[in-house]
Amino acid sequence: MEKVFTGIVTGAADEQVLRAVRAVVDFISYARLEVHDEKTLGRMDQSWSDFHQSKKIFQELEIRTDFNIPKIHSMIHYVSAIQSHGSLDGYNTESPECLHIDFAKMAYQATNKRDYTMQMAKWLDRHDAMHRYATYLSWLESLSAENTTENFVKAVRPVPAGSIHVGSRADQTARENSRETKGKVEKMAVKSYEVATKKPGYGFRMVDDIVNTFGATDLIWHLENFLMTHSLPVPHSYNATFPVFKKFSLYLPNIPQVSDLSDLKDHVHVVLPQLATGRQQPVEAFFSTVLATERPNFSAFEDPNHLLKGMSIIILLCSTSRQF
Repeated sequence: MEKVFTGIVTGAADEQVLRAVRAVVDFISYARLEVHDEKTLGRMDQSWSDFHQSKKIFQELEIRTDFNIPKIHSMIHYVSAIQSHGSLDGYNTESPECLHIDFAKMAYQATNKRDYTMQMAKWLDRHDAMHRYATYLSWLESLSAENTTENFVKAVRPVPAGSIHVGSRADQTARENSRETKGKVEKMAVKSYEVATKKPGYGFRMVDDIVNTFGATDLIWHLENFLMTHSLPVPHSYNATFPVFKKFSLYLPNIPQVSDLSDLKDHVHVVLPQLATGRQQPVEAFFSTVLATERPNFSAFEDPNHLLKGMSIIILLCSTSRQF
């Protein structure tokens, strides 16, 4: 296109516009050379200077108000890049174009197209967190394969020995942070979950109503299993009502490599669908998916070949009282 562009503009535009176009075409032509010397680089630099001397015509003709364009700014670095890294025929734009797809296009498609900047930033932040956690699991798997507790302790140690002098300000700060972190973790370990103390979101319901309304077909089996496990009598019939909550909160386990102690509290909730009535808009069904342990005192990642062995995915259909 550059080969014919100058001929097309000749006689159809202002002479200064033609000079600016010719300077850009000359710059592109020199940049595409596979071999350079001081003479070609000097002409390339002169073409860049000629363009900047002539570009004001576009502002005078009110075609543009400014030239704050990244590609135009990058032209100043071409000569130095060729001198330090060689000719440009060995480079392409595939990498930044691929990153544009990953960090811009895909993030935009995940938004609702309104006020999308903050949504894109949140989407990228979440994917970055997922990548960090996947990296941590990969590291943990390789570390567990060694089956050496000593190496694990050394790997997760936050401060190398001898890096902080005892009694220094840094030592005092580290001790205070350690005590504060330990206190938070111990507090969360004691208080593992919370259920709303207000009136249950879905009121008090009979067992049959819970089974039919929420689809909790295994409720009676789990209830009886819980009672037998704790040596409690199993009733012949369930005439009592149970409070059904929409939401409860729980504290996630602390993983030093990826956990943020200020954000370990998570929420699990369920919403039943509702039809539109009058001016009230319809409500879509919503439920949380929970990754839960299958047995007490279970420790995740204890099997290096199956890091999630012993855990189940539970689609939460209802949240009942604290005892169950």
